Amino acid sequence: MTSSILEVFGFGHLKTSPSWGEVPFLCPKILTAQGLRLLQNAHLYTEQRLSQDEVIVFCPADLYVDDTFFKEIQDLQSTVDWSHSPVVLVGVEPEAPLEKYGYIIPDSPDFSRKVNFVKQFVEKPDAELARACLARHALWNSGVFMFSLGFIMQYLEDNGYPTQYKQLVQQYSRLPKISFDYAVLEQYDNLVVAKYSGTWRDIGSWEQLMQVLECTQIGTHIVTYQSEGSDVLNTSDLPMMVIGVSDLLIVASNHGILVADKSKADIVKMFLQQK
Repeated sequence: MTSSILEVFGFGHLKTSPSWGEVPFLCPKILTAQGLRLLQNAHLYTEQRLSQDEVIVFCPADLYVDDTFFKEIQDLQSTVDWSHSPVVLVGVEPEAPLEKYGYIIPDSPDFSRKVNFVKQFVEKPDAELARACLARHALWNSGVFMFSLGFIMQYLEDNGYPTQYKQLVQQYSRLPKISFDYAVLEQYDNLVVAKYSGTWRDIGSWEQLMQVLECTQIGTHIVTYQSEGSDVLNTSDLPMMVIGVSDLLIVASNHGILVADKSKADIVKMFLQQK
């Protein structure tokens, strides 16, 4: 399966991305996920010469799943009627009414079928709305979706963008800055969602990563004392001592240092986006 994986990142991530041999696609700038997805599909179409009938699967890099997840993704490709449903989303059976995930509300709660039509998207609700979503049999939005390559090529044409990759790169500043859900998916009323009930974790934050790894220290040259609840990661060559502080996330590398309350560590993304 790895032979059909396309690694996508911007120049700013080149030094931190693993080397898997020749990189088939490199975005010219760090754009929104929407821009990356459109550029990637144009690259597949014009540079790698894939057929418009090819089924494309978008999967975020920060998911923690088991092999069952990918097996179900492969099975979906042959069970979906692509002539009636241009996009298939993967929804995860919720464990609790959490506020940190988006929700997909199906048109019908009958999941004896492989897929159900999507009735509504709900973006990261508050606690009360999250409970209401679960009462309507909503699923967590995994950020994984499938469609034919021709679907995106048609979207580009309909919105006045070139389908040729090199031309699209030159016009990257024109690409929508909003999310793929808003820019593309919510324009269609015949989307379908497949339910997944296996292991799934979104490890898009340091705190979630440490929870998945089930450890409080990663790296070398670390000494901690009376620092209950603090997670420490050190990939630098310098020694680190953590004394008498609780519930902190402390990350040190040769590129920078982060010290934050674990519950507020995600705020760092806001500052990085302002750079």
